[in-house]
Amino acid sequence: MFNCTKNAYPIIFLGFLFIVVQSNSQNEIINKCLDKNNISKNQYEKLIKHGIMDTEIGNIERKFKCFMHCVVNEMGVLGSDGYLNMKQLDSLGELRDTDRITFRKCNKLYHREADACEYVSNIITCFIAEQ
Repeated sequence: MFNCTKNAYPIIFLGFLFIVVQSNSQNEIINKCLDKNNISKNQYEKLIKHGIMDTEIGNIERKFKCFMHCVVNEMGVLGSDGYLNMKQLDSLGELRDTDRITFRKCNKLYHREADACEYVSNIITCFIAEQ
């Protein structure tokens, strides 16, 4: 399994976000989701710059998992059922075919996760682990 240092995960996650969401709305989405999850700019910058997790990916604080859910939801890749909308994901020209395959695989593994924040965190963790 993928063993990530505490500082690499935020960078990888943001790289994922900026690949998928390539528009002027990036900052709007991030600011909206920071506000929604009571995360200060300082906390967010600390996450990006230094990492905030104790050990590995799975130990990220819940509010940051919910932040990730919010961002992915605002990007429009979650369906009305709260799970990845594979058609929408497939329509993103910025993703490689191998990335689409990986997202499908990860979605299949976690498709029945009831907690929305955990679901998105698991999908992103799975995606990174498969890279």
